[in-house]
Amino acid sequence: MHTDIKNLTIETFSYCNAECIICPNSNLNYRRKVHLMSLYDFEYIIRLFPKLNEVTLCGCYEPLADSRLPEIFDIIRKVNSNMNVRIFSNGSLLNKWEEFLLNNENLSSIIFSVHGFSPKIYNELMKNLDRDKIYNNIIHFIEKRQLMKKTKLKVEISFIRTSLNIHELNIFKEFWKRHLIDNVYNYELMNWNGTLKNYHNLVDAPKLFSRPCPMYENPLVIDAFGNVVRCCYNFNFTYGNVKNDGLTNYFTKKRISNTYPDIDCITCDGWKI
Repeated sequence: MHTDIKNLTIETFSYCNAECIICPNSNLNYRRKVHLMSLYDFEYIIRLFPKLNEVTLCGCYEPLADSRLPEIFDIIRKVNSNMNVRIFSNGSLLNKWEEFLLNNENLSSIIFSVHGFSPKIYNELMKNLDRDKIYNNIIHFIEKRQLMKKTKLKVEISFIRTSLNIHELNIFKEFWKRHLIDNVYNYELMNWNGTLKNYHNLVDAPKLFSRPCPMYENPLVIDAFGNVVRCCYNFNFTYGNVKNDGLTNYFTKKRISNTYPDIDCITCDGWKI
């Protein structure tokens, strides 16, 4: 039950400064209202899990857009001074937070979402962002990490494969390895349970086979409103609100299929390959 949870993915904000075409935030019919989770609720939630040792700030939002980041880390340290924190970021606001992040002992990993190598492809996929600025931000961050000998802090890159960028994957990996990035991950494109516009034109290869959904057993995901969502690719379905409904629905969930976990997952492609 919840006493055994060691990893938690949580949003503190529902806002992102980008409109990437591989994310449902680009879909006006999906876009959520802008909402800040209160710091009281954030602390309340992470205190629910006595064995928690890792918090991931991630979701359909940009963690570095939350101006309360120092207070969020203060709360995490108060709950568990040894808590590891992972952040997923597009890197656009990295220059603002560089010193804070590099001097933060709880930050174990920062993963930058960078989905193109050339300015043309990057800017086509990651709307409202500037490819050259983001690349310079990340490179400067890596170089400063080396100078400060922050060897415990992992700096990683994620690349979502699409029909637009797949031809750049090899040169992308070579570039970032030259810049001493710790890991370069490349992931398949997901349709976000049917909410991603133009998905069929963006996917780099057809998904022809079924598989057990790998998301079902993934860490607990809580959105900025305090809702326990189905998974990190389905924010439409919730198991209820943590404060109002508790966690019983989440911990008593059962698969209805060996492939898709439940009826609301049929339109998702997470169980296809």
